[in-house]
Amino acid sequence: MKLYRSLPRRSLLALGLLASCKRTPTHARVDPALAPLIPPDSTSLAGIRLDLLKKAPLWQSLGQDLLANFAAQSGMKPAQELYELVYCFGGRHRLTLLRGKWTNGGIANSGLEPELNIPGGTKLPYKGFVFHGREDFAVVFFNSSVALAGRAAALRDAIDARNAQRPPAPELPRRVSLLPHAAHIYMVSSQPRLPEKGLGGLKSVPFALESLAAWATISDAIEYRAEANLPSAASASEAAASLRGLLSLLPKKPDVQLTTQGQQLVAQGKLSPAELREALSWAE
Repeated sequence: MKLYRSLPRRSLLALGLLASCKRTPTHARVDPALAPLIPPDSTSLAGIRLDLLKKAPLWQSLGQDLLANFAAQSGMKPAQELYELVYCFGGRHRLTLLRGKWTNGGIANSGLEPELNIPGGTKLPYKGFVFHGREDFAVVFFNSSVALAGRAAALRDAIDARNAQRPPAPELPRRVSLLPHAAHIYMVSSQPRLPEKGLGGLKSVPFALESLAAWATISDAIEYRAEANLPSAASASEAAASLRGLLSLLPKKPDVQLTTQGQQLVAQGKLSPAELREALSWAE
């Protein structure tokens, strides 16, 4: 009390204002409720932060159909129910982690899980949980704000890992934490490779990447940046030259600027909504 009494009134007011202010986050992160559920053998994460994306001017024209395939497959309503999606891949299974709010329940084995309209789906019990769907695609609710989606085999492995308290690999969430807070959509990988069907018209590239971090910020436009690490500065320069040559062969030239910074290859530019959908489609 003596300390407070000795402070000037203005100082007390300043302290009160500082205490009441919330610090604006400067970096992205995987939601703490989802991070422990990342499969330990996953090598890549792709995230969509709907809590931020819904505030973007492009949401009305882009957001409603950005997850149209997932909505049709899962029976969910991303615009109303979901805050964050994290796709985990590169390991034995692909798995989608979901953070949201399901107002009509979602407590595991309580009989209150939301009813999902999954074509051909049924209820599949497993160790106190109920899967909604089919063997090739199902959803399981851990509670009223966390759910998983993927093949039933992937969901069983996730539950077994959770029950056995097997810790997830910390490397991928750490990589996400290095991204800017404005990363509405991101991908990080410790073993990057192109999907089997290619990406943006590219089926293969004549170089190998050691790691990758890419993100897009969506406001009035879709701006992206990708940073790839290669074994050496020389290999980064060679990769940039090869990529420029490959991009020049595409019928529709993408908006991309390529630069190198030591062993790092940086690509940045703007995407159209169609190009963004194509880039995300292989993660679903």
